[in-house]
Amino acid sequence: MPATTVTAAALLGFGANLALLTSLGAQNTFLIRQGLAHRHVGLVVGICIVSDALLIGSGITGMSQILTTHPWVPTALAVGGAGFLYGYAGLSARRAVHPSAALAATTGRCLSGAGRTALAITAITWLNPHVLLETVLVLGTAATSCGAGNQWWFGAGAITASALWFLAVGFGIGVLRPAFTRPITWQVLDGVTALTMLALATSVLLTAL
Repeated sequence: MPATTVTAAALLGFGANLALLTSLGAQNTFLIRQGLAHRHVGLVVGICIVSDALLIGSGITGMSQILTTHPWVPTALAVGGAGFLYGYAGLSARRAVHPSAALAATTGRCLSGAGRTALAITAITWLNPHVLLETVLVLGTAATSCGAGNQWWFGAGAITASALWFLAVGFGIGVLRPAFTRPITWQVLDGVTALTMLALATSVLLTAL
């Protein structure tokens, strides 16, 4: 197997996944909130990295083919996921109107425990249709196009992108913490999150139906 081919596959996987990761979604916004609150960041980052690795691996091993050959599977995921995203949008909108809880979280007065945090990020990751369809279907399909043997190098590149992204966001967002001591900053973040989740949920639902 030529080294250039291996390198190209790994770089393609890295770039493709990084492009997907940079969008503002439920997973990223949750990680941002935990990073700003400086609470259970390592736990959240670890769950995100492991989950992405499992999903990318399942896409490469054939889960993407199941999704494409059984149309009802992505439809069911989309409908259920749209409901989840609508609920998340509602919670974000509520926080945007009443930012006091978010402000308290930043200053360390209102934080959930490790178990609750782990359960929340696990649900956000595994019940989010965009996470599932992007990591399993999009990346899984792209990996197979690299040819036999090279798909795992594509996956390695994609997983590396996930690890670096989640580590950078989780542990790097803290530098912006001073700005989030003001309620208006939280209102902007939660307002943008609510609108983004609303748009994503509507898009997913319309596509499914």
